[in-house]
Amino acid sequence: MLATGRGVARLKSDMFDVTLVNVLYVPGLQCNFISVARAVNCGYIVKFRENTATILNKHGGTILSANKVSDMFINEQNKNTLFFARKSEEEAMKWHSRYGHQDFASIRELINKQMVRGLQVSVPKDICCALCMTNKCTQKPYSNAGSRAKFVLGMYI
Repeated sequence: MLATGRGVARLKSDMFDVTLVNVLYVPGLQCNFISVARAVNCGYIVKFRENTATILNKHGGTILSANKVSDMFINEQNKNTLFFARKSEEEAMKWHSRYGHQDFASIRELINKQMVRGLQVSVPKDICCALCMTNKCTQKPYSNAGSRAKFVLGMYI
């Protein structure tokens, strides 16, 4: 099997978001594989114990845990984790709308600098509002003029 592309993959857990860069896309694979060497090169800590493998962030927080099945470590993706990721995006969109479609970087800044009380939302970096994107496309491109003025400041009538 050959890889047909490269990209970025995001792993989301209840407490952490992990971004893996330079990820290979192999269409023929039935599941996802994580390179231990790549994870270590990106600053993560990988610990192997008898029947478990754990990926930790640089502060020691568990990001991913996998159990040994036959000769492979397999991470059973929890449906609640997927729900958590979706819920956080829905909450971010709700506050984006409430703040008059303010850009997501500014909402992230409000949260990080604690400029607003009670706003406990995780704003994903790859979130996008379809309405904002549509409204940014307001002007059609200029068409090429078929004729030009005859002199400086001259008008074509």
